[in-house]
Amino acid sequence: MLAMSTSIAARFAALALFFSACGSNTVGPDASIANDDAAAVAFADALVVVQPDAATVGMDDAAAMVSADAAAVPGNDAAPGNPDAAAMPLNESLSPGEHIDVAQGRVAIGATYTAVTALLGAGVRTAQPNTRSYDWHLAGGVDLTVWFTNTNLDNDDPPADVDGTDTVLWIAVSGNFTGTTPMNIGIGSTRAQLEAAYMAPPRTTVIDMPAGLLAQYYTRGFLAAYAPDNTVRTFTVTKLYRQEPNGTIDIANLRLDFGGGRTITMSPLQGTSPGDIKTLLGPPDSEGAVPNQNNLDLLNYAFIGIEIVISTALGDHAATAIVHAPFYGTTGAMTASLGSTRAAFEDYALTVLNATGPNASARTMGLFCYTLRGGNNRTFGVTYNAEVPPKVSAIILGQCM
Repeated sequence: MLAMSTSIAARFAALALFFSACGSNTVGPDASIANDDAAAVAFADALVVVQPDAATVGMDDAAAMVSADAAAVPGNDAAPGNPDAAAMPLNESLSPGEHIDVAQGRVAIGATYTAVTALLGAGVRTAQPNTRSYDWHLAGGVDLTVWFTNTNLDNDDPPADVDGTDTVLWIAVSGNFTGTTPMNIGIGSTRAQLEAAYMAPPRTTVIDMPAGLLAQYYTRGFLAAYAPDNTVRTFTVTKLYRQEPNGTIDIANLRLDFGGGRTITMSPLQGTSPGDIKTLLGPPDSEGAVPNQNNLDLLNYAFIGIEIVISTALGDHAATAIVHAPFYGTTGAMTASLGSTRAAFEDYALTVLNATGPNASARTMGLFCYTLRGGNNRTFGVTYNAEVPPKVSAIILGQCM
């Protein structure tokens, strides 16, 4: 039974924001993909969207994708490199997966909003809907954007929806920043230089406003947005993930399959444990009890397009998962995956999977439910965007009503 307290579209907005934001000279995640929904959905009586912690959308040239809210582990404020106290100006530098040093001090993945604003000042809320990021225009023409996760998954209400304890998910820098990574890559480096240092990216995405290309290195802890001349325009430091978001969306078996026996299976009684999920993907962007729901926890990896609801009623098991951009794994059928047209996806669901449906959810606007024949009435759900023709924006593996 799935219901949603806020629209999935609103949740995905943050993600889309990250991708679309990669454009102008204003700071923001360089990557304009699509304003599709990127949201965390909850299992049983609520497709509860728990805040778009994942900004992958709409941010101007800054990058890293959303929701994703991806902060390092909650409560990580004392980690080395945290900007809690930088007594002397630092030399500008980039450390993928860890931090960015600006003259004012160090901004680290996992640092709190309170610590960052103590270091840099108040900042200006990024001027796109549903963002959890702030922009700083620093001395010398350095532009910085920082996205803060909804670390404790509380029901944040605007405008004060970023708490002092919320932590940094990603940091994007552009402008006259002169720092480089340990491999000597920074703003202005060429694509050839970056790929010589870090190899070709597992995934690239075409972006616009302004035009360019986003190279995604989730297991290396960074994203790089290239201008049309193939020079780095924006560099985004993100948390490190242990797995690229490229698994097979195995709808028939309600699981995500990353190969080599590495799977996440959805079942309230026999699903994958939270510990095994963390072993596969790494620490979640945020985690905790789903607001206003009993016996449900959320492991939020929305920044890589995966959000998993854990049923705690009879042991801890993955019960439902929602996958969305920037997840780029397929169902095994290239015509029936995220981004596919509704017509192509439904042809696959009804003919190949032999499913029945679709039935519009009575609880969640925009969610359509399908039932797998001969599978103990197992269900899955799909949301479609408002494009013409409509396309798949999210796939929900698990109970759908």
